[in-house]
Amino acid sequence: MKLTVVTDESGAIIGAMQGHTERPDVNRPSEKTDEFRAGLAAGPGQRLHEIEAPDELGKIDDPDEFGRRLTKFMYGQGRPAAPPGRS
Repeated sequence: MKLTVVTDESGAIIGAMQGHTERPDVNRPSEKTDEFRAGLAAGPGQRLHEIEAPDELGKIDDPDEFGRRLTKFMYGQGRPAAPPGRS
């Protein structure tokens, strides 16, 4: 499953959504009046990561459990403690 994840300067996960969205060119007006533009964006000091995660993460209903499992997936099993830039 594809996930888009936002982390803070310390690497803590602060937001996640299923899927990857093409980043719109916000410097040009939409050519269609019904064009939908939404997604996660990283603010100052934050990082955006596009990752492939196990499908089982998408079946977790509890937000705290999802956060724990996503953190373990991203940083466990020999993965870096603080991910560099965009993954």
